[in-house]
Amino acid sequence: MSLFDLLIGRPIATTEERAEHIGPVAGIPVFGLDALSSAAYGPEAALTLLIPLGLAGIQHIVPISFAIMGLLVIVFVSYLQTINDVSVPANPVGIHFEPGVWLSVPATTVPASLTFAPVDFERQSLSDGLAAAGFQADRPAFFQWLGVVPYLTREAISATLDFIARVPESEVVFDYAEPLENYPPERREYIMATAASVAARGEPWLSLFNPVELSDLLHNKGFAIVEDLGLAELTERFYGALKQGIRIGAGPHVVRAANSR
Repeated sequence: MSLFDLLIGRPIATTEERAEHIGPVAGIPVFGLDALSSAAYGPEAALTLLIPLGLAGIQHIVPISFAIMGLLVIVFVSYLQTINDVSVPANPVGIHFEPGVWLSVPATTVPASLTFAPVDFERQSLSDGLAAAGFQADRPAFFQWLGVVPYLTREAISATLDFIARVPESEVVFDYAEPLENYPPERREYIMATAASVAARGEPWLSLFNPVELSDLLHNKGFAIVEDLGLAELTERFYGALKQGIRIGAGPHVVRAANSR
């Protein structure tokens, strides 16, 4: 485990997201802890202010206590409303920052310009899937193909790249991973365990590439490699000071390739 994972925690896989959800029963104590702890200073502050009044200050204790209790009720209701709104996607979402400060966010709507085109890369071609959605293959296009390549066969990857290469002035961005034997022994065991874990959930890694091999593949299909960011380049560009402790070597890559035809 890297120092970064030890301090911050390992990234949560998409398949683990559901297990991280919390409902109102757990959410109210979590979100309300800060407000409740702040409100707990109320009695102490009240006594500090009333002590100089002596016996005359006692008569003010009860109304001040009720005011504090009312504030706690308001905090409870506000956070309960926040959790309920977020947990029901059909309702407008209310995001609560501090008591009395609200930001209303409309429910997400699909823009008229957005078209969904479901494609099973192993059973149909990207060309057929996009054509059914009205895609015009004779016009320039940008393809964002992230989080897909490792889970496809090489035949499906090759066929998809062939189609993208036929689109004029096309560009594609996708990620890939190197073969397990490229990893140093101290990291290989962890990567192999990760591969076995995702395979057990029905998402095995089917295609891994050496950087030179993938570069040759893209060139042969008419692409010019614009960028191939390996682990060293990714950490340098995106992690900044957090890159300390990350072991540089074999790992994930992000490629941006442009059609050179």
